[in-house]
Amino acid sequence: MRWATLLTLLSPLILSGLGCSSPGHSWRAYAGRNGGLLEDQHQIRADRVFARIVPSSGDGSHIYVLNASDIGAHALPDGNIFVTRALMDLLDDEELSAAIAHELAHLINDGHLHAVMSLRGCCETPEAEARADATGVELLRERGLDPRAMSRMLGKVKVTAELTPACRNAIGHRIELLSTRGDVRVSRPQN
Repeated sequence: MRWATLLTLLSPLILSGLGCSSPGHSWRAYAGRNGGLLEDQHQIRADRVFARIVPSSGDGSHIYVLNASDIGAHALPDGNIFVTRALMDLLDDEELSAAIAHELAHLINDGHLHAVMSLRGCCETPEAEARADATGVELLRERGLDPRAMSRMLGKVKVTAELTPACRNAIGHRIELLSTRGDVRVSRPQN
């Protein structure tokens, strides 16, 4: 099945949240614990970029911008995706599309069953992160977006000061996997 077809079939489920929220795990509580939500130009940009990847269901957006200075993106099992203000400030629109595609890939690959999955991926299973990268590349291709944005995005995240050496190594390995599988050419981040 083509990714576009799969995403079109899954988008109502992703956008409706599947009713997976439980007390203590709601997206509002999660947002409150992680800096709160921004409702400014960052959110407008996130909505615009998100709409390039997920077809509109007339249901409103399920991407939110956390007012956080750490660089990250997260997908909750209920289908909500969060990006931090710092990540948005670091990435251009194509790279932000790649980060969102990576998070959507977690939701697709993991069937919305796992706890918070994160872009950093150095503490989660490396296989899950590599699968999300590869699926995210396919989502980008299916939407006519540059698949090389995935490696560029990962390259920018890799060089941020807040990451541990282990996280940098894990992200470097993921970039190599994308190149080795022929998913994308490795792009060097601009300094």
